[in-house]
Amino acid sequence: MQNGGLDARNPFESEASKPDLRRYRTGAALGGPVIRDRTFYYAAFEQEQNRAQEDSFINPGVANAINRFLATGAFPRLSARSVTSDFFPAARAETEASVKVTHQLNQRNTLTLRYAFTNNREAGDAINSGGLTDVSARGSTFTEDHAIAGSLTTVFDAASVGDLRVQVVGRRAALRSNAASGPEIDISGLIQFGDSYFSNGQRTEGHDQGTYTYTHAISRHLWKTGATINRVHLSAAIADGFNGRTFSAVSQIS
Repeated sequence: MQNGGLDARNPFESEASKPDLRRYRTGAALGGPVIRDRTFYYAAFEQEQNRAQEDSFINPGVANAINRFLATGAFPRLSARSVTSDFFPAARAETEASVKVTHQLNQRNTLTLRYAFTNNREAGDAINSGGLTDVSARGSTFTEDHAIAGSLTTVFDAASVGDLRVQVVGRRAALRSNAASGPEIDISGLIQFGDSYFSNGQRTEGHDQGTYTYTHAISRHLWKTGATINRVHLSAAIADGFNGRTFSAVSQIS
């Protein structure tokens, strides 16, 4: 548990007060036998909740000058009609969970299965998170991962072992900008504001893999051989800031 009231003030912040911060992280793990000397399990869970205020470190004089210019009606398609040098809210919520089961099939074969899950949501400050970037040019990300993996280990004799491993992994991710519409405007060394040019996209990824390894010991030497098959596929839609048009791409690597 962390509270910003106990933190030191950042010397680069121009605000008189310290930014708010409340972070909590909890977790638990449990393991043990299901069948004595044969089947075992292990499970773990963690969750983090983070609510904070971030600072863009924009010079207040620069922010005032930009706001006066925008008040004249400049950049009419820009939804962000003002910028700020003050604190802005940001949040993060992450959940992680996994479970593993190991089973001794017989004296020579051991089977292992594992499932892992992650859900991560970062709101307000996940895009363009560097300094001199207004809150309008920042954004949020949402990522969800699932992974299933299994292995079968076989002891053929005192000198030979075979290991078969399989995994299936999937990810879904989305990026959302804080600004509703309009271009991104960069004034080098001073400020960056408006709709982030690489936000408002989404993608789906997958990774399927199978591997077999055979290991054999001869005298003082260890010989190993095997094969692996990988299939990686990606489907993405990326706005990329070109006049609101969305570009889609699908790729596959085997």
